[in-house]
Amino acid sequence: IYLQICFGGCIFITAYNIISSIYRGLGDTTSPMIFVAIAGVLAMKEDTHAIQGTLIEVVHPESCIGCRDCELHCPDFAIYVAEKGFKFAKLTPESKARAEAVKANHYRKID
Repeated sequence: IYLQICFGGCIFITAYNIISSIYRGLGDTTSPMIFVAIAGVLAMKEDTHAIQGTLIEVVHPESCIGCRDCELHCPDFAIYVAEKGFKFAKLTPESKARAEAVKANHYRKID
């Protein structure tokens, strides 16, 4: 189903390119730009599950065990785990429970 969704969009992209090339061939370059602007505005919506652009706060630095899960799951490589010179916490039952809670919350801050 994933490929169907991805390739389903190709129909609209191809149609846009054909229609735009016809308009451009007729000398009208403004209409294709307006079509793209309208489509861009309509595509903008607030996604409450999106994590890009949100600020990440170190909530419990004493619980960091250096596993790098936060670094590996962070979009845009915004989190960097220190290599040297940082004393990592010991793996305690509390930190294990917090790690599972963070993973269950899709690596977002736990309230």
